Amino acid sequence: MDWVRRTTGDKAFTLAQAQREDLRAYLVPTWDWDLEEGEDFVAQHWQHFFAQALEDWELDRSRWPKQRTPAMFRGWFEVTVCCGVLDLGGHPGQED
Repeated sequence: MDWVRRTTGDKAFTLAQAQREDLRAYLVPTWDWDLEEGEDFVAQHWQHFFAQALEDWELDRSRWPKQRTPAMFRGWFEVTVCCGVLDLGGHPGQED
């Protein structure tokens, strides 16, 4: 939150706001996986997820934290792996 506040200049931005307004879900390529495989996927690709989130706040990569680590990623972000996504858009009988 300190980095976001410094980057945006919004000293009043809170963790509660970020948790409400800045949530995202990623669909990952897989065939037959379980939660452990999902955790492994996050562990292998944490740099991509970290960069994606930083880019949402600051396009100038020179202003990003220089020493990004897996521990820093886990400290900055809450990651929840789940095995299913339901797409309710366009469901038969549902009005658009």
